[in-house]
Amino acid sequence: NPDITNVTFTQQDVTEQCGCAACSEIIDTYGSISAAIIKFCNRVNAEVQAHLEEQAAANGTAKREFNILFFAYQASEKPPVKTENGKYAAIDDSVVCDDNVGVIIAPINAYYNQSFYHEDNLSAAINIESWSACCKKLYMWLYETNYSHYFYPFNSYDTTVDTYRFCFENGAIFMFNDGQYNQANVTHFSKLKEYVDAKAEFDVSNNFNTLTDDFFKNYFRAAEAPMRLFFDELQA
Repeated sequence: NPDITNVTFTQQDVTEQCGCAACSEIIDTYGSISAAIIKFCNRVNAEVQAHLEEQAAANGTAKREFNILFFAYQASEKPPVKTENGKYAAIDDSVVCDDNVGVIIAPINAYYNQSFYHEDNLSAAINIESWSACCKKLYMWLYETNYSHYFYPFNSYDTTVDTYRFCFENGAIFMFNDGQYNQANVTHFSKLKEYVDAKAEFDVSNNFNTLTDDFFKNYFRAAEAPMRLFFDELQA
C-alpha cells in the first residue's frame, strides 16, 4: 500500500519474553526487553529510510513518509529509562527511538474503572510518562472490555475521558480503546462508549456528563428517562 504511513512490527499477544543469553543481557542492562525491541526497530528503520531516499532520488519525487511502530505490552511495557535530577531519561542513546519509530503503549493491567490520574494507576502513569524520554511518537492502546467476562458490564464509562486527557498531556498523538470489536450488537451500553470514544479521542476537553446527556437524549429519544435510570443504577 503506497499511501500507508504507519506499519506495526509487533510482538505476539503473549506474556513471555525471550530468555536467550543476548536478551537476558539486555534485560540486565536496561531493565526491560523493550530495549532490544527499540534497537531492532531502529536498525530496520535505518534500512527502510535509506531505501526510501534512494527511491525518491531515482523517481525525482518527495521522500515517502513511513513510520514503524512497536508495542510496549506485557513484558515490554516498561521503557529503558533512568531518573536524572527528578526527570526521566533514556539509559543511553542506543535506546532512543529514531524519529520514524513510534511506540504503542498498551497498559493491559491498569484499572480502567479509575482514570490514569488515580493512585491505583500509578505504575501505568509512570510508564506512560517515562516513555516520552525514549520516544517522540506515543500511541495508546487502551481497554474498555474485560475479555474474561466479555458480555459483563465493564465500568470504565466515566473514567475514559480523563484517561484520554492524561495520555494527551503526556505526549500521546493517537488513542485506540479496545472494546467489543467483533460484536454486531454490543452489550452493556457499549454504544455509549463508542460515542464517547468518537468525541473524546479527538478532543480531550470533552465532558463525560455532557456527552452522556446528549447520547441518551438522541439515541433513546422517548425511552431516555427509563434507560438513563437503568444505566445510572447499573453503574452505581
